[in-house]
Amino acid sequence: LALGYDPVWFGVVLILNLQVGAITPPVGVNLFALKSAIPNIEMTDIFLGSIPFALLMAVMVVLLLLLPDLALWLPGTMWG
Repeated sequence: LALGYDPVWFGVVLILNLQVGAITPPVGVNLFALKSAIPNIEMTDIFLGSIPFALLMAVMVVLLLLLPDLALWLPGTMWG
């Protein structure tokens, strides 16, 4: 709060960044969890399948950094 950031915005950006890291190859923890849940799929297929999602989430992080009102619109609507 002392830096002037909204805590809701900071939380949304933080969680989204954590999720990007969790699905980004080659160290994405969620990718290895998926491999253990479905062992007959190759890791390369999982890595290639996760790239579009990681790119879209990275674009969303950039949008939230440039336009913080995107993250604050829904909570502002709900809580007034």
